[in-house]
Amino acid sequence: MFNIATGLAIWCSEAMTLALVLFVAWRHNVRNEAYLYWGLGFLLTGIGFAMVALRGEIPSVLSVEAGNAIALLGQSAWVAGFLALDRKRIEWWALLPPAIWLAGVFLPWVNSDYSNRVVLYNLASATGATALAMAVAAGDMRRERTRRKLMGVFVLQGCLCFGSALMMALTMPSDIEATNLGGASAMASAFLLTIAFAFTCRLIMERSERHLRALTLTDSLTGVLNRRGLLGYFDATQEKAHDDRRQVAVMLFDLDHFKRVNDRFGHQSGDAV
Repeated sequence: MFNIATGLAIWCSEAMTLALVLFVAWRHNVRNEAYLYWGLGFLLTGIGFAMVALRGEIPSVLSVEAGNAIALLGQSAWVAGFLALDRKRIEWWALLPPAIWLAGVFLPWVNSDYSNRVVLYNLASATGATALAMAVAAGDMRRERTRRKLMGVFVLQGCLCFGSALMMALTMPSDIEATNLGGASAMASAFLLTIAFAFTCRLIMERSERHLRALTLTDSLTGVLNRRGLLGYFDATQEKAHDDRRQVAVMLFDLDHFKRVNDRFGHQSGDAV
């Protein structure tokens, strides 16, 4: 029999560790709200699964209904994090995972049957994985190719959860079999989330490298290429022109007496001009 309590304890410790790391990263850069949302996601997931693992030690309504709802709310926080990463507003569908769970868990034929609760949770989790894939796909897929891999992980997680729910709904397993299947599905989802976290770190690193590269190649005031950027761009342009058998012309112009603008109106006004 699958020891679900041990598996949940392992995932809780991992989730709390990742939450701490992300909160520290957010404190280092408070303008990046994605770190805050992701940290809250792992914190809520860890708390929720800890409450589920304490089933029998705490009231059932806290362990089953509230614990799973809090864990699924963690998925909503992850969705909000990916939307915040691309400076997009939080969408209503980010809250679908806990909403689906709370809408169905109090139905009599669900609440009283363990297998049906596992089916419902997997459906809610599949919805959360789909929402994560949608949030990732909303970004720039061309420039950030890691997004394709990240979206693939969430799509795979959604298929895993939905497939597990469908299998249980068709086979109507016993409570022991449902525990084994549900626990295995939960651990597989946790493993996929760990991979997704690694891809997310890679995505952020690539974005930071691209930003730093732009800072070294462009002028901070106007955004045009500086000397280093211009020379590098010219080499590529010259090579392309040679391949296309075309010529390259360079135009140089200057604004005369611009110093008078700075002297009369100040450097800030000169920068605006």
